Amino acid sequence: MLLSKIKKTVLFSLSKLDSNYQELITGSSMLMLIKVIAAGLAFFFSIVLSRLFGAENIGIYYLAVTIVTVLSTLGRCGLDKCIVRFIATTNSEKNWAQMKGVYSLSLGLTFICSGIFACLLFYTSTWLSEIVFNKPGLILPLKWMAFSIIPISLFTLQAQALKGIGRVRESVTIINLLPPLGRTMLVFLLVPFFGLEGVVVAFTLSAIIIFLISHWRWQKVAPNLRKTTCQFEIKTLLLSCFPLFAVAFLTLVKSWNVTFILGRVGSGEDLGVFQIANRLAMLTNFILLSVNNFTAPKYSIYFHQKKMLKIKKIAQQATNMMVCVSTPMLLVFLIFPGTIMGIFGHDFIQGGPVLQLLAIGQFFNVATGSVNLLLIMSGNEREVWISFFWGASVSILMSLLLIETMGSVGAAFSSLGSAVVVNLISLYFVKKRLGFSPLFLASSK
Repeated sequence: MLLSKIKKTVLFSLSKLDSNYQELITGSSMLMLIKVIAAGLAFFFSIVLSRLFGAENIGIYYLAVTIVTVLSTLGRCGLDKCIVRFIATTNSEKNWAQMKGVYSLSLGLTFICSGIFACLLFYTSTWLSEIVFNKPGLILPLKWMAFSIIPISLFTLQAQALKGIGRVRESVTIINLLPPLGRTMLVFLLVPFFGLEGVVVAFTLSAIIIFLISHWRWQKVAPNLRKTTCQFEIKTLLLSCFPLFAVAFLTLVKSWNVTFILGRVGSGEDLGVFQIANRLAMLTNFILLSVNNFTAPKYSIYFHQKKMLKIKKIAQQATNMMVCVSTPMLLVFLIFPGTIMGIFGHDFIQGGPVLQLLAIGQFFNVATGSVNLLLIMSGNEREVWISFFWGASVSILMSLLLIETMGSVGAAFSSLGSAVVVNLISLYFVKKRLGFSPLFLASSK
């Protein structure tokens, strides 16, 4: 009876909203649910690992994951953003030849580039572990995880292609839900026999399995492409992906230089605390990621059709909704940081201030709206590059000044400062190029 009343109340409230807002709320809510389940699995996975292996070993594992994530992102050459934009527009025009061209060229280039980075990581793993990071225990994880770079890059691109044709739930499931699910299941199978090495093997095996699933799914939902010849010009793709590759590189510098510097000059315990706090703080940013996944193809199509008022309305409504949803999570992190970090073990309680700073930074991303996505989907990749250049510069400077003396707290300050700089500059460019502001409480009329 109670559930029935709640359902009727929700449906009545939705009926009072305009159709765009209804679609935004219902679509983003489903994606949010998938991400919540994925976060729950990742949260459970982190707790299991931290309880079994301690902060120092967890720090080494997540450092290896960071390195692989960086190389996989570089191996995609910015094509994961391009493929959404171009496939969304070609799908709206039913231009199957160009769609197949975008898809085939993107995967081919990604396979080659990711393969190069995988080989480099495998053969330099000893040097990176002993000389660069001074952590000999990192050698084996890096060697095993090198084999995951190609499948991670490819299943990410395939998921983004699914997003471009409107299969957003499947895209989010592949990128966000299947990795923690696969790793968790494989860890329970492998750790009893192989210990910490089993965690690393589970990471690589899950990436290969997810790639096979995503490939099968794309072939299933895109039957019009099987007998179609490719007609998309590689020059057009490269002109778009080069600035986005630079953005991807700067994003990595901005996000991961903190981890690298902390791994180099800090203790393994500091690194483990920061990694766990960072993953928790990302929960504040959950709604932004869900909304971006839902709105990305719409922004691309509407910009192609020159429907700027529609883009403005969706962007402003999305920001208002995101702030309302993420505020309670921010308050929990600000009021009970030590208690939350203590869930992972006694070693992590000291990370309370780290969690507070990182959560504020993520909330700032939410409060300024989907500024970077708006610029990318409207063809303003150069402006995003400028924003991330200055954000990365601030991040590096603050990391060098603060991490050696303040440890994980200095790393958190660096992340916060970088987030503020990037979003303020991108907000300026959205106002200048698109003529509106997506800020919270901006007029959506």
